[in-house]
Amino acid sequence: MRVDHPNYVLRTSRYANRRILLARTDISVGVASVSFALPATFESYELVASGILVQTDDVELHVRFSTDAGATYLSAAGSYEYYGAHVYFDVTFSAGFSSQGSASATQIAISNTDAGAGVGNGTGEGSNVRIIMANANSDAMSGFIHGDASGTDASARISYSSFTGRLLALGRVNGLQILASSGNLTGGKFSLYGVGR
Repeated sequence: MRVDHPNYVLRTSRYANRRILLARTDISVGVASVSFALPATFESYELVASGILVQTDDVELHVRFSTDAGATYLSAAGSYEYYGAHVYFDVTFSAGFSSQGSASATQIAISNTDAGAGVGNGTGEGSNVRIIMANANSDAMSGFIHGDASGTDASARISYSSFTGRLLALGRVNGLQILASSGNLTGGKFSLYGVGR
């Protein structure tokens, strides 16, 4: 197998399932979103984001897709379907659970603001996210993501989210964007990997 990309050349099948770092973005000042192009070379992609900080307290993190190489990111009503489950624990080990979803959304939500469980902007608060993207290069099936998020929420509790979602329209997805539901992202290290086909 041969895979060509500006940053590497692989010629042997033993690399077929290896993760290859495609791009990295570190932010320390406010930005509206972080976006990555998805080259057609790979079967799936993994986005790992550590230490995500937000400007506005108690917000959701959202994902959107592009089908025009990042010129625009789909945000119209009815673009996505998603589901997420969220659990949080306080210092007394009391737990809370919530879930959310939509069959006709403007984005895929990967965290939840129910009962102060959104991403907080206080000292020590923030989120870490891992997103797996499959079917990005398929014309026969929607682009899907699934993943999880963990961190300290807006109520200073340990929180964990598991989520899945898809683009409702068929066709190749060639861009992935992460943003907050309100305000800027103010910190974080974002790494995009490709997984060989």
